[in-house]
Amino acid sequence: MVSKANDDNGYGEILNPGKKERIQEPVDRISSLHDTIIHHILSFVPTTEAARTCLLAKRWRNVWTETPFLDFDDREFAGREHAFANFVDSVHASHKATNIQRYRLSVQHPNGATLVKWVRFAVLKNAKELHISCSGGGLAFEMPCYESLRDLRLHLEQGVLEMPTNGRFSSLEALSLSSVDFGDTIFCVTSPQFPRIRSLKLKDCVQMNLLTVNCPLLEEMEIKRCYGLDWLIVHAERLHSLSVHDSFPYGSTSVEILAPRLQTFKWLDYIVGNFNIGNFTSLRDAQISLVMDSGLEDTELYVKNAKNFLNHLSCAESLEVEMASFWGLSIQKKLLEGLSTTHNLKHLTILVGQDDYVFPGISHLFKSCPNLNTLSIQIYDEKIRGLHLGHPEASALDEGKDWKYQHQPLDQLLEANMCGFKGRGHEIKFVEFLLKNAVVLKRMTIFFPTETSRTTLGRSKKDQIIRRVMELEKTSPKVIVTFH
Repeated sequence: MVSKANDDNGYGEILNPGKKERIQEPVDRISSLHDTIIHHILSFVPTTEAARTCLLAKRWRNVWTETPFLDFDDREFAGREHAFANFVDSVHASHKATNIQRYRLSVQHPNGATLVKWVRFAVLKNAKELHISCSGGGLAFEMPCYESLRDLRLHLEQGVLEMPTNGRFSSLEALSLSSVDFGDTIFCVTSPQFPRIRSLKLKDCVQMNLLTVNCPLLEEMEIKRCYGLDWLIVHAERLHSLSVHDSFPYGSTSVEILAPRLQTFKWLDYIVGNFNIGNFTSLRDAQISLVMDSGLEDTELYVKNAKNFLNHLSCAESLEVEMASFWGLSIQKKLLEGLSTTHNLKHLTILVGQDDYVFPGISHLFKSCPNLNTLSIQIYDEKIRGLHLGHPEASALDEGKDWKYQHQPLDQLLEANMCGFKGRGHEIKFVEFLLKNAVVLKRMTIFFPTETSRTTLGRSKKDQIIRRVMELEKTSPKVIVTFH
């Protein structure tokens, strides 16, 4: 008897074992797909691979030339720059699609004129997304202005970028610039030139002294490692996320931020002298750094500016603070006492270094956080700028003298976590402070350093720390202390 089976993989009848097999030719189901689907499939591979599909069958000879996705990477032509340039030119010459969805180009040591020619091709094809990555440096590139572009990403490896002074990017919604040299100029992103921009990201850019942004539709903005920025002006009514990392030198002039709908705010940078940021009444999550430079001369002014900055964040529900260096308790007290009450704050995370003596000062924050529910302390496993052991105030810290004026009941605190706990005197005293003052605390979790960290604790040392902590007085009858 002969049995028949329908094979989902495109093969025909198969005879029972022992009989001579008759296998039909495989059915090419992919080639029967609509061009739009094939183009979508080809969008996931480099253009070199897409071009090779012309060898598959007659059906494929022209399909790849109509794909709206072009992706060129000269790493596939290692050491053959001319071959790569010829390949790109040949693809451009044979490309039949009227419009391009995405044009992506990654090239090392590009020729400026050639790059301009290739970008002009993308412009003429009405590309919606343009992603250019150039390495090797030394490039000077003038970005053309055209209306169809929606997503622009440029990485120039410290190449000089000149943005057009006239014209409009009328459709642009996302702009990302990385490793760009602005040539010591003012960079302006304003609504007349960028009327629809929603996302702005600047990373590792240099020679940008002043950045001004005035775009009512902007929703997301990130500035990261753009060192040397002195002035920042942001007016964005719909901005909901703003992140600034390591871009301002100490002594920078001014920051002005008007963003009434801001919900997420990260400032991991110096506190500049003139902060005009208004009150973020919609703020939900804030992450800030209060690290002071070791060469700081006027600590009084810096503390005043930092205190003013903290008061602007009083509406936040979640706050993460890096308190890596406060030179002694006197500075901590001046900064952290008398802050505006943060009635909305429910979750507080504090990052400290292993050689910091900031634990007594941390409790000052609690006085302005009456509704705090969760507290997390994360201890770095490396030495960062902190109070030197020779500081005159350091010797008295272990004696606990400076904790007396800080006792403040934490009436709403339910959970506390400490990560990187090594059982040092300051850490033990801080745990003791929490257990005494958190009257409704339900859970305290202590995490020892992981095995991959620089400092690890042996089993006997951990047992000693556990016994010491468990012997501490606990005000809350329901608190459970666990160790990991």
